[in-house]
Amino acid sequence: MTEPNPTVVVTADETLSDIVARLREAANGGQMVDLVIPIDSALLLTAREFRTLKDAIDEDRIAVQMRTADPLRLQLAGRLGIPAGALPRPRVVAAPAA
Repeated sequence: MTEPNPTVVVTADETLSDIVARLREAANGGQMVDLVIPIDSALLLTAREFRTLKDAIDEDRIAVQMRTADPLRLQLAGRLGIPAGALPRPRVVAAPAA
């Protein structure tokens, strides 16, 4: 049985440099790494940030599969050649009327 890929989940207090460092550590041994970006994250919202990520993973030859529910991030990843998969969008449930 194969083990699941290591996963790096972006947290609110991280910088792009922090994420790249965590990807490097998780990919130790050449493993594919799942990069999960929550839809409410403030990181990876611009083409510049995606280019920086792409340059870093290409330079270090890190195999990354990005996962997010954000259509903009999926589009940016696709344009730059970063493999990406959609996560289900979170559902917002209205509170019952008082």
